[in-house]
Amino acid sequence: MNTTEACIALNMLPTVGPVRLRKLLQVFGTPERVLTAKRGELRAVEGIGGEVADQIAAWESTVDLAAELNRIRDFGATVITQESPSYPEVASGNSRAAHRALRLGRTSGARQSRDRHHRRAPHHPLRNRGR
Repeated sequence: MNTTEACIALNMLPTVGPVRLRKLLQVFGTPERVLTAKRGELRAVEGIGGEVADQIAAWESTVDLAAELNRIRDFGATVITQESPSYPEVASGNSRAAHRALRLGRTSGARQSRDRHHRRAPHHPLRNRGR
């Protein structure tokens, strides 16, 4: 299993969100190592309780990675992670400039997506007046 496949598997686990994943990666270093960690090792990580540790330790019973990889291939998608050479440089940092560039749409498609999802209702200055 490579890093991308391990990332996909971890992201398919319902109890592992971005905060928990970040904490797990800080402790174990790689997604592959997270998936091979023992239940006790997982529980030692802040924010990882018994249920989450059990789910990660038994990830193969929850996640059908082969089927997911087939769906990705059939769809013609490319999965990228922060370690991928094609990961957008502006998105890889935590600087204010990177966040501003993403917010302003200086990466492909970001502006269109932002505009489409953040339309405001017209302003009605007289609505609810005097109530």
